[in-house]
Amino acid sequence: MIKEFSKSFINSDKVFVSNVYSANEKKPNDFDLSRVIRLIGKKSNTDCVYLQNLDIVKNEIKRSKSDDVYIFLGAGNITEWPYQILKNLNEN
Repeated sequence: MIKEFSKSFINSDKVFVSNVYSANEKKPNDFDLSRVIRLIGKKSNTDCVYLQNLDIVKNEIKRSKSDDVYIFLGAGNITEWPYQILKNLNEN
């Protein structure tokens, strides 16, 4: 399933991947986030990087063009990230 998922970003210029947390299910023993990141880069032919903290995205957005689009997908507090980033950018 990860190989199929990794092809989902074929039209993306850059993909950021943060930590993956279980949503009340047991994390598979063989899950390797670095492998997922490598597969996304390879199968989608895009730049895929590990998102260590929100400052990485904030800096990317500061350098972006007016027609760039950012999509945040996930569960948990990731839904708050765009608002945090936008608030920070508006304050600066």
